Amino acid sequence: MRSLPRVALLLDGARGWDAGLLRGLARYANLHRSWQFLRPAATYYQRFSGLADTSLQALLKHRPDAVIMHESEMSNHLVRSGIPTIVIPIRPVNPDRFYITCDNAAVGEIAAEHLVGQGLTHFAFVGYSDVRWSQQRLEAYRDYLVAQGHPVHQRLVPLGSDDSKRAQLHRGMIHWLRELPKPIGVFVGNDDLARALSELCLSTGITIPDEISLIGTDNDELICELNSPPLTSIPFATEKAGYETAELLECLLRGRTPESNTVNAAALQVVVRRSTDRLAIEDIEVVKAVKFIREHVSQIIQVSDVVKATMLSQRTLHNRFKAKMGHSIRKEINRERAKYVAGLLESTSLSISQIAWKLGYADDAHLVRFFQREMGQTPGAYRRQLT
Repeated sequence: MRSLPRVALLLDGARGWDAGLLRGLARYANLHRSWQFLRPAATYYQRFSGLADTSLQALLKHRPDAVIMHESEMSNHLVRSGIPTIVIPIRPVNPDRFYITCDNAAVGEIAAEHLVGQGLTHFAFVGYSDVRWSQQRLEAYRDYLVAQGHPVHQRLVPLGSDDSKRAQLHRGMIHWLRELPKPIGVFVGNDDLARALSELCLSTGITIPDEISLIGTDNDELICELNSPPLTSIPFATEKAGYETAELLECLLRGRTPESNTVNAAALQVVVRRSTDRLAIEDIEVVKAVKFIREHVSQIIQVSDVVKATMLSQRTLHNRFKAKMGHSIRKEINRERAKYVAGLLESTSLSISQIAWKLGYADDAHLVRFFQREMGQTPGAYRRQLT
């Protein structure tokens, strides 16, 4: 092997998921190891740098020592050739190969919980019929909702449909969307498909979020922010996964046996945008209570404070709130507060002590106990999974 190993990164830096992996890989390489990264060239710069041709034959001419890429026939050829190859899969995984995956079960549950929290009673899923991660997201989403007595409408489309079938697929999807009971929460397998669904709704007069609350997956910021309306989505800790992929890669390049053949990107909290910005609750007093909780999430509030924001007694509000939301007022306060803390851990560099002070806790130990009880891990552990 050369003194400077060549690692081919057949990933698209313009895509949110791939960009996160690339950042993690770069961070590891800059801290621990010098690698020569081979990357596809942008078309208009092909004469100057990068891999102008990413076909199997062209890549092999560069003699890469390892490759990281999405699953394809080419990845199968590379694995068979003996070149260490780490793959982002779309099919069931092989225990003898190396993969970058994500927590699809968690993302399905997070999406269901978010839509249930809007007071919705109708739910649907749109995903791919021939992709492993899409099926896993559907199963977790459906299991969570069915356990609460909610059936799930579903529509699956092929990932690689040819152009001749596009018009037929569009007509079928439009008919399905029109027939859905409304208002309804729709969870979509990824942001690309969610954007396509949003455009179909826009073209046919189906309003988002009034008729359909739409939530995607991956939180690809350009897709989400440029959508109309901006798309709510669930991110993954891809930068941390990229760093851990580099650790796996280092192990393979040194001829060692890794502890695990898979890097798993954790699902993070929902990034809420306008595509789910509504409360589908007919009881106006319950709406007042939910809005009060969400507007005062950065403050320590009690159930009695929520009651004062309505025209009801505490007992009556408790009964009506639980009937509409499926849980108590106290649980809603704690849930929204935990999500707010998670957001601060994700988007700011505030220390645990600073967050505790900001939220009115006497000390950080109180915040740590609260967060661990609600989220199943300490704030420090939650933040570490991001980086």
